[in-house]
Amino acid sequence: MRCQRRMVLAILTFVFVFVARAAWSQELINLGTLPGLTPYQTQVGTAIDVVCPQLADMARKPGNLNSAQQDLLTQCTNMKTGRLGSGLDNALTNVTSLQTTSQGSAVSDTRTPQFASLGTRLTGLRLGTAGLKVADLNLDGGQKTASGYFGSEGSGGGASSDSGLGGRLGVFLNPLGSFGTQDATSRQAGFDFHNIGVLAGADYRILDNLFAGAAFSYLRTDASINAPALGSADSNAYGLTLYGVYYIGPLYFDLLGGFTYNTFDLTRQISYGPSAGGDPSLAVNSTATADTSGWQYSFNGGIGYDFTFGPFIATPYFRVDYINLNVDGYTESGAGGLNLKVKSQTIESLLTVLGGRISYNFSTSFGVLTPQFRAEWRHENLNVQPSLRAQFAADPTNTVFSIPTATPDRDYCALGASLSAALARNVSAFVDFETVLGLQNVSNYGFTGGIRMSF
Repeated sequence: MRCQRRMVLAILTFVFVFVARAAWSQELINLGTLPGLTPYQTQVGTAIDVVCPQLADMARKPGNLNSAQQDLLTQCTNMKTGRLGSGLDNALTNVTSLQTTSQGSAVSDTRTPQFASLGTRLTGLRLGTAGLKVADLNLDGGQKTASGYFGSEGSGGGASSDSGLGGRLGVFLNPLGSFGTQDATSRQAGFDFHNIGVLAGADYRILDNLFAGAAFSYLRTDASINAPALGSADSNAYGLTLYGVYYIGPLYFDLLGGFTYNTFDLTRQISYGPSAGGDPSLAVNSTATADTSGWQYSFNGGIGYDFTFGPFIATPYFRVDYINLNVDGYTESGAGGLNLKVKSQTIESLLTVLGGRISYNFSTSFGVLTPQFRAEWRHENLNVQPSLRAQFAADPTNTVFSIPTATPDRDYCALGASLSAALARNVSAFVDFETVLGLQNVSNYGFTGGIRMSF
């Protein structure tokens, strides 16, 4: 008799759970199929459709959920039961890690700072050995890598004259920076960014037509996610680059290779609530934070030819620039059940550049001034950023969703101008500015200045 009662009780319990779950499921919204959502809203909505029922099943047994899992269940239930009303779209946007997409954009759009600056150093070395002591002009490319520029510190002198070259050893110190915006799209949050840093290095003339050197760079980048204010993605980059240039008359070849260690500090503001007239207790206002890091490897090679017309020098050139960035995965903290666990990512870029520059040298009472203008056509051959993969840190089912990334621009142009001054005692200084044209939803402006001494 006791056995029969237990069997009946078990059957009734099973029926109750089955009916309750069926009734609960029928009241829920299928977030992944809602019309009008952006790609990343659909992705996170689909994940919630999987995770929330599993958490609800686990919650039927007291003590089966930890505090983060209980919070995740509460938030996803509010979404799936329609309690947020028209505030649902904003909720799906806020629980998605849009800051992560800015990491790849920051690298592919601002490029490697040591390459952007060292290209001008190579040009200075090469033109100096051709009889012109060249100011060490450089530019932080901001949007993409910039090639070498040139300016004159003087005229005359033999191609192998140490007095004309200012000695075999040269040292330089160049502050650099850029600023710009990335407009929001259906696949990526918009952000404003600015960076500032410094490049310092030294090189040596091994042969009359062969130079080699090394340089250290530091760049601090601050990006504010603004769709609307969703947080920030800040980074510090520490780079070391080896470089060299070899020339045969007016024909030259240059090569750079280096690595950069990047650290990222991420802050994600999660703020959403029900539509007007809804229950204010459903509002969420929390902050998720995380930090991660990754190595970046870069290679750059170029070829060009200098045409001299009196004080004018015109140089067509071609360059190839490759970057490989790895960013480690990380887990957020501070936002309870809405913390995310983001998988590692790898970003590659292969840029080809066809450009030309022209400069003019003229003397003044205090030194030689060299204005220069340049234009480049840049083509991105790779840089197909894969969708980022993430999951809720409290999700016991490990359901992964994708965060789509924006398709990179393939073709665009860059324009730049600079002014260098060659002063007494083998000292030169310069200022430089560059902007890019033809990038969709992006504006960027790069600037730099610097000083060079040779011994």
